[in-house]
Amino acid sequence: MKRILLSTLVVSMLLAAAPWSAAQDATAGAEPMATISFSGYDALVADLDMIGKLGGNPKLAKSLEGILKARTQDQGLAGLDPKRPWGVALVPNPATVADGFAFLPVTDLDKLILVLRALGLSTEDAGNGVTKIEAPNGAPVFVKKKGDWAIVAINPAGLDAAPADPTVLLGGTEKKYDLAVQILLKNVPSGYKQMAVGWMTLGMEQGLNRQADESEEDHAIRAKVAKQTIEQITAMMDDLDRIVVGISIDSEAKNAYVDFEVTAKPGSKTAEQFALVKNAKTNFAGFTPPEAMATANWVGTLSKTDAARAKANIGNLRVKIAKELGNQGLSDAEVAKAKQLVDSLVDVILETVEAGQVDGGLAVFSEPNAATFVAGAAVADGAKLDKVLRDLAQTAVAESPDLAKTIKLDAGTHEGIKLHTLSIPVPPGDSRDRIVELVGENLDVVVGTGPKSVYLGAGRDAMTRLKAAIDQSKADAGKEVPPMRISVALPALAQFVAAVSNDERVQQQSGMVGMFLQQAGTDGHVTVTTRPVPNGVCQRLEFESGLLKSLGAMSQMATMMAPK
Repeated sequence: MKRILLSTLVVSMLLAAAPWSAAQDATAGAEPMATISFSGYDALVADLDMIGKLGGNPKLAKSLEGILKARTQDQGLAGLDPKRPWGVALVPNPATVADGFAFLPVTDLDKLILVLRALGLSTEDAGNGVTKIEAPNGAPVFVKKKGDWAIVAINPAGLDAAPADPTVLLGGTEKKYDLAVQILLKNVPSGYKQMAVGWMTLGMEQGLNRQADESEEDHAIRAKVAKQTIEQITAMMDDLDRIVVGISIDSEAKNAYVDFEVTAKPGSKTAEQFALVKNAKTNFAGFTPPEAMATANWVGTLSKTDAARAKANIGNLRVKIAKELGNQGLSDAEVAKAKQLVDSLVDVILETVEAGQVDGGLAVFSEPNAATFVAGAAVADGAKLDKVLRDLAQTAVAESPDLAKTIKLDAGTHEGIKLHTLSIPVPPGDSRDRIVELVGENLDVVVGTGPKSVYLGAGRDAMTRLKAAIDQSKADAGKEVPPMRISVALPALAQFVAAVSNDERVQQQSGMVGMFLQQAGTDGHVTVTTRPVPNGVCQRLEFESGLLKSLGAMSQMATMMAPK
């Protein structure tokens, strides 16, 4: 992973300024519009060493050093300071849109230039302390020493745009992440933002042509949504402060993560909306058991804008469903009854949205012979929802009396939750045998309603798992959790895909991946967490130590299989 990141960064540095031919009056000292930071060579080696040791390949970091020495005639990275960061900066320039330059920490630029020659690059003295560097069939770049930094640009004039200490442009990303890309929208000229919005609008409008099988009504809805999206993006363009995508491997925690962080200007409307994204107390904490293959929880407050948008979409869906009911060949009485049920269900959803509070959780369990799904969420009126479910069941039984054998209203109660069950025979098909192995001859479904909640379970252990989640949620009532968290155990997921897929190739590949990831043990989760930051929101994609262990083992296998 780190080797790929390093290669990407080096290429970015050499090409960073390529699209932006610097003018003679480069804007030295200007605030950057975007930056790329790399924490440094020593940090890379430390991370590779940790991954290698986890995966039983303690020589992984040494192998990188061996490759560098082999390809540089035993020079390695002579002249480069391994302890300090590298970077790329893009600064605005009215004459040429932008100037770009890269910077490398050096102890001896002349020695580093000799390393570049060993790598097959040609160098030439361009005068005034500037060296021209050119790869075969590539565009030249120019480098000049400034203090203890090597400044690299596509044009000699661009070399003067770098400050004495270029790390000040990185905003601390070089300390926080191994590799980070930062877009500083507050420093992007308004004309550039308008241009970007114009391109997005044009692209969206080109995709808004009415499709052959699309009704005028559906096309109008889609066009309205697209217009609202553009308006939202336009407003956010002015409000946003910066966007950061950062990647890091934590040697102490022995995990890896990718952050996507967005912040807004203090006092802006977008900052006010971001302020609604914060840790909150949930009543569904029991839906995140550690043994589950996948879990999710969400809690928070809807902004007025999001609530209005959701209500509009639900209203459009209501109209669409009503129209479809009229095309199903039903009698007037049947259509009227169906519309009544739909309206009642939509009313519960709208009341929940209007309340402005969301809270819920879900879990998926996958065992050798049992697959189960359970979920729970807050609703504004559980009693009204329960009545809708009863009406729906009674209508279904009236139309098909045999369903009375599979539907059981008031199958039980648990902690004040009314539980209803449905048993659905697994239909014939290519996947039937595999599905039966996981859920049985019939798919058992459980629906529960409380005064302010709704629950759903499906699968072999639906009732047992759902009751356990309800019990744990009661025990953990009021627990503070992040606004959103999704976690997936990759080893279990790979094995589950192999078990249910009809494609023989998918079965084999998923099975192999699952077997390989088994060495991750219980630390094989990928987790996405939303968390608040000052004036913004950060989403983190985290990989547990077991996955890094598998990566280290993969590197050992690759080393063993590599030609000598």
